[in-house]
Amino acid sequence: MFENNCAHENAEPRLRTLSNGTTAVAVQCLRCGVALRCESKAKHNVGALEKFDDSLPIKFQQEKKNEFDLFHADRERNAALKIIAAEEWRAKYHAHLQSEKWRDLRDRVMRRSNYFCEGCAKDTPRHVHHLTYAHLGDELLYELVALCETCHQKIHPQREIKRR
Repeated sequence: MFENNCAHENAEPRLRTLSNGTTAVAVQCLRCGVALRCESKAKHNVGALEKFDDSLPIKFQQEKKNEFDLFHADRERNAALKIIAAEEWRAKYHAHLQSEKWRDLRDRVMRRSNYFCEGCAKDTPRHVHHLTYAHLGDELLYELVALCETCHQKIHPQREIKRR
């Protein structure tokens, strides 16, 4: 189900009962439960060895599932927070565009451009485009450009620019 990315840092020899009823010494990872290798019984005091724990792989997979679930729950929470933050930002942005301060700033940008598009210098600008939103609500004039619809559409090809 989940990838076994265990480093097998903690392992020890254990006595494992095989399907034919015989026993063998298997070195078992104590974190993920994997049998890493078999060793000779002659190398070990077989009576002192603990039994091979068949429940460790199940516990390890459950641990991995819990980590996976927590990771995705965090991702979903972070995505929800981003959506909330984006909605709050959009509300602030649209409120700013309705303000007297923005209308004054927009007029100054249009006057600066001498009522020519700063993209093509041909058409009458209908839009003021933000080059950055770093100072939203307190923009500097050089952060804004007067654009015609065609030039503004070139900047935002993924959405339809509305005529103003």
